[in-house]
Amino acid sequence: MEDVLESLLFFDELSPRRRTDLRRHLEDNPDLADAFAAWKEAHRVVRRRFREDLPARRLLVLYALAESGRAEMLSADERDALEAARDDIETAVEAHPALDDILTAIEDEADDFEAVWAERGAEVDPSATDPGTGVDGIDTTVGASPDAAGTDGREDRAPRSPDARGSTRFARRVAGGALLVMVAVLVWFVWPSSPQRVTVTAEDGEVKRVDLVDGSTVRLAGAAEMQYEESTGEAFDRQISLTYGRAFFDIQEQKRPQPFVVETPTATATVLGTQFGVTALSDSTDVVLASGKVEVGARERSDAVVLSPGQHSRVIRGEAPSAPQSVDVASALAWSGLFVFRATPVETIADRLRTFYDAPIAVDESLQDEPVTGTFDQDQPVEQILAALAATLGASVEGSEAEGYRLRADE
Repeated sequence: MEDVLESLLFFDELSPRRRTDLRRHLEDNPDLADAFAAWKEAHRVVRRRFREDLPARRLLVLYALAESGRAEMLSADERDALEAARDDIETAVEAHPALDDILTAIEDEADDFEAVWAERGAEVDPSATDPGTGVDGIDTTVGASPDAAGTDGREDRAPRSPDARGSTRFARRVAGGALLVMVAVLVWFVWPSSPQRVTVTAEDGEVKRVDLVDGSTVRLAGAAEMQYEESTGEAFDRQISLTYGRAFFDIQEQKRPQPFVVETPTATATVLGTQFGVTALSDSTDVVLASGKVEVGARERSDAVVLSPGQHSRVIRGEAPSAPQSVDVASALAWSGLFVFRATPVETIADRLRTFYDAPIAVDESLQDEPVTGTFDQDQPVEQILAALAATLGASVEGSEAEGYRLRADE
């Protein structure tokens, strides 16, 4: 049971197979499923409120240092920034009791660090009363005198230069800088991260392409809006929120498999590497799979279905996803600004191209039933699409826009 609970806490980071296993477990445990749904919603709300109430978490570190009597460690700019934000910070601390625990943890770690630092300083010369001992018992002598070697083999040291106290103050500043780094790292792990949210919109009738840092692409067909957390490289969490509208996803599979999750107001779609389209309304979501595999789940339930290429599922708010149904992918995803063909006969493809480009296109009889799978941008000239089809079929293209085109089977 403990393993199940831990897996649920990190559900979004699990492999698709493990997620499916957990969903089946939740189906057999409705009370746990309800608790899991409530926890996911609470987690989302808490993260959003943290971002809204205290977006600059660095200020919390400065606040903790100042409140624990370490204000002298802050630079003038840091003190000014802290004073400007103090009211907001105190309001956030009052609104989020968990921040008290974080502040306490920062102060405790700062105390521990200073204790260790003092202990290490004492180890340099444990005698704070020796003539060569400077501020706080730190040894301030350097050099050697063979006649004054102690029983432990150490040598007496000549007096340090007049800058010894300055060096000690420098060591303290180094200690302060290390402390700041330490508590900053502490807050990074303890406090929920809050990277900047990126919002992309497409106006009605507009198709906007978005290139993501993991190599995946999204075609947002307006009116539509999607959001994701700004990041670079491996830091990208591969989670997209499609607030409303339509989007076609071409997901790049990673060397280290990491699920790509699309969330709408009513559903989630989880994939590794695939092409699929999502239409998000306030009370329903439609998912059409062009290639690969996608798991479609209901946000408020543990139910999920797995789609194969050429299948569709709908999620209505409060209900389980509909059973997978076969659809004409090209027609179902025509809004994407793409021609999406899945094992489509060449004659059917030619018919769609004739209609779209208003161009005469003939296909040799021997090629008409050949199945082709591919995705083409509708902004491409028809000649380029026909050339790609010909290359796939081992055929050639004859003719021109004026006289019409023909896909001819090569001998």
